[in-house]
Amino acid sequence: MLRHVAYPGLLVAVTALGWLLLDARAPEPVVLFVPVVLLALALEGLERVVPWEPAWRAARGDVRTDVAHTIATVSLAPLVQGLVLSALPVREDGVLAAVSWLPLEVALLVVLGDLGPYLFHRASHEWSASLFRVHAVHHSPTRLYWLNAFRVHPINLAANTALRLLPAALLGASPEALALAALLSAFGNAFSHANVDLATGWLDRWLSTPRVHRLHHHVEARASQSNYGGFVLVWDHLFRSARPPDASVRDGHVGVDGAPPEGWLAQLLHPVGVRCCAGA
Repeated sequence: MLRHVAYPGLLVAVTALGWLLLDARAPEPVVLFVPVVLLALALEGLERVVPWEPAWRAARGDVRTDVAHTIATVSLAPLVQGLVLSALPVREDGVLAAVSWLPLEVALLVVLGDLGPYLFHRASHEWSASLFRVHAVHHSPTRLYWLNAFRVHPINLAANTALRLLPAALLGASPEALALAALLSAFGNAFSHANVDLATGWLDRWLSTPRVHRLHHHVEARASQSNYGGFVLVWDHLFRSARPPDASVRDGHVGVDGAPPEGWLAQLLHPVGVRCCAGA
């Protein structure tokens, strides 16, 4: 029962909590932070009860790096969002401003907001070695668990945040829709990396569930060049990069050749060819 209801149940719970916080006029950081913290606790529990790969439960000298990346990501994301929205003020006469039903506006914003990051993500894997050196930081872990979802180089974070917000600014999204879309993006990102053995069924076709996203972290480039969507797989299906779950993705199959060394500072400097501060 737990394996079948965990993903849809937590998706509904996180969205509903965000909605309630918005209705209570909570500040946007609270709308994002509280549900995501509760989601993290739930994922930690699920990884203990129904792990996909038991070997991934043991730390590999990576937790300190992941914690540092998480702190940096959580701190930088609101700053980048503020800078982007100040540079691209939201149009009040945009298409999304005419959508009166908030769930529909959020759904449209999630799908449209995933297009830019999808293209940038795919370019990083298939079309630009320089971009992949930056993105390789995210693929450097040799195991998957919820915390390394936030192992993202600041350049990647800035690009993805700006590209995700571009449709919102140009099409006139409401602040409420922006907050809920950001919450769903965080949900999809954290959950897709979780080390959990869930039965997500038909959701695997349209959402980046853990079963689907594991293949993207395969050490073989041909396998990892797939399932680029951060939360939805709409663009993967449209541009033919979607692939079904692969049950063979186990310990020893995750990572990237030439991975950056462990350590937050070392991984920040690695894309520009500076090799120092391993473990720092």
